[in-house]
Amino acid sequence: MNIHEFQGKSLLSQFDIPVQPGIVLDLQSNLTSLKTLAERGIVTFEKVGREKTYRLNREEVATQLRELANIIENCDCKRGSHDD
Repeated sequence: MNIHEFQGKSLLSQFDIPVQPGIVLDLQSNLTSLKTLAERGIVTFEKVGREKTYRLNREEVATQLRELANIIENCDCKRGSHDD
């Protein structure tokens, strides 16, 4: 999404016109993270010319969150607790 599209969506949403959500990313600082997420199927991207559109794979995010919750539930330790 380019900055004009982002600004347009912001303006339309102020008037309660439904728009598909999106965010602007500084890809230089997030490139490694996006690559890792793409390798794991959490995000996908489509490249048209010089522009890339990233999409979140919600099913994969839900699966990963369930797995993380199971790990936390099965852990005997509690974060931040101390037996003094």
